[in-house]
Amino acid sequence: MGRCIRIAVLALLVAPSPCPAAGFAIVEQGAAATGRGCAVTAVADTPSAVYYNPAGLGFQEGLGIEIGDTLIFPLGEHEDPATGDVTEAEWNLFYPPTFYASYRLPARVALGFGLFVPFGLGIKWPEGWAGFEEIETIDVQNIFMNPTVAWSPLPWLSIAAGLDIVHGTVELEKGIEFITERGTLHGAAEAWGFGGNGAVLFRFLEGRLSFGVSYRSAVKLGFEGDADFEVPLPFQSLLEDQPLESSLTLPHSVAIGLAGRPIPMLSISLDAVYTTWSVFEEFGFSFPEDEGKPDDERLSQYEPRGWKNVFALRLGAELSPPRVRGLALRLGLVYDRNPSPSSTMSPSLPDSDRIDVSAGIGYSFRFGLSLDLAYMFVQFVERTSTGEAFPGTYRSSAHLVGLSVGYRWIPKPR
Repeated sequence: MGRCIRIAVLALLVAPSPCPAAGFAIVEQGAAATGRGCAVTAVADTPSAVYYNPAGLGFQEGLGIEIGDTLIFPLGEHEDPATGDVTEAEWNLFYPPTFYASYRLPARVALGFGLFVPFGLGIKWPEGWAGFEEIETIDVQNIFMNPTVAWSPLPWLSIAAGLDIVHGTVELEKGIEFITERGTLHGAAEAWGFGGNGAVLFRFLEGRLSFGVSYRSAVKLGFEGDADFEVPLPFQSLLEDQPLESSLTLPHSVAIGLAGRPIPMLSISLDAVYTTWSVFEEFGFSFPEDEGKPDDERLSQYEPRGWKNVFALRLGAELSPPRVRGLALRLGLVYDRNPSPSSTMSPSLPDSDRIDVSAGIGYSFRFGLSLDLAYMFVQFVERTSTGEAFPGTYRSSAHLVGLSVGYRWIPKPR
């Protein structure tokens, strides 16, 4: 019974999945930024600056609105080291939306608001596959609502601060083996959390050179939900539907960016991003009904993760052909370190270092409307798990397509 219960609850709730950025982060929060590898900390010239560097709002005039979406197609496979059998993850589509709005007041103050999903995604393995006891399907979403304010006390300086209001949800399904029969666990939970962010942006030489720093704090989420078990009749008394609790801390992140225009039509930008994934030391969950029970009858369990702090390097470029007013052509290149040791890798968490290549195109119409389209290919480095629970070699990649529609209204000077 003890082994059965442990299998039933392993990887519950917030075990992340292959995502476009290290760990389970999603930094592709605007098509214009995605096209140049998200190296925009020192650029921040669209409403998506609310996410990338809200200090950029202090340099943007009038009213700005941007809505968008990123279609994410993750691909992955697991190779059994003993048999050589390869299992491909099922085709799946994720589409985290974005919304941004900003308005600069006459007093050098800009107000902004953003709605985005910077952590999450999921993975779906075939039903009944060899790792069904580890995970079959998982979907994690962390929605950020981010009001912010920017102040530009000097023509070359802008400072910003904001509040992160976070709603997290998670849903999963996994198999349970009962000797000759199988059961299913379905878990769902949600949580609310709060954090903050701050940023600064310097622009020199009439905007030809800029330097920016953006910080977003950690957010602690306390999940509450329900575990529903579908088990064979002889075992129904052992695993009953019941509430569950868990917690997850989203990491701090610091981005430092430098951007310049060697010639008027070309902008080149470089970002270094540091993320404190070491806050994800272990994954723990508990069942309130365990209180008062002997240790050998408790369902509550904790699994070590031992993640480490990592960095990413992002390089981007944007070309504005002088003969086609309003047109922007973009390229990006990213190297992203993974935070997970090979000893804690699992089918729900097959993370590895990755290299991203992106391209994009944008067009700004004279009446204020803008359209941006971007494509990014993410290649995960092949990696083998050294953990004893479910070893294997993982190969992953992802295709991303981003589309954003923006509008800029600049009031006429009086």
